Amino acid sequence: MPRVTCASPDYLEKHGTPSHPRDLRDHVSLTYGFLLTGNQWKLTGADGEHWIQPAWSLCVNNAEVLRDVAVNGRGVALIPKFIAVEALKNGWLKEILKDFWSPPLTLYAIYPPTRHLSVKVRLFIDFLVERFGREVDA
Repeated sequence: MPRVTCASPDYLEKHGTPSHPRDLRDHVSLTYGFLLTGNQWKLTGADGEHWIQPAWSLCVNNAEVLRDVAVNGRGVALIPKFIAVEALKNGWLKEILKDFWSPPLTLYAIYPPTRHLSVKVRLFIDFLVERFGREVDA
């Protein structure tokens, strides 16, 4: 699941738009608390990898909350694109640092091995592949 770095137009107007990951150190960050990288953000661009320890004002375990707080102008968020897509399309959020990307999140469907997979489980897996097995257009 690809992720996007974004902020509201109001926030960017007040605080400026970061042009490089190092600029994030001067911004308020809204961060997800249960990543393998801890609270660090890894952004990669043509000039290599950048590990940023953002100065976060909010750390939660729900990316929809991060999106909503970012829409309200409270900081910069790094969230899954599928969660941000509507806010990006409506102009409530603006993608920043487009030349830098973060590692995508991985979604796993884990189920016990069996000879015959139930129809419900098969349909659920098919739904996950259809919904998350491709990039979301923004």
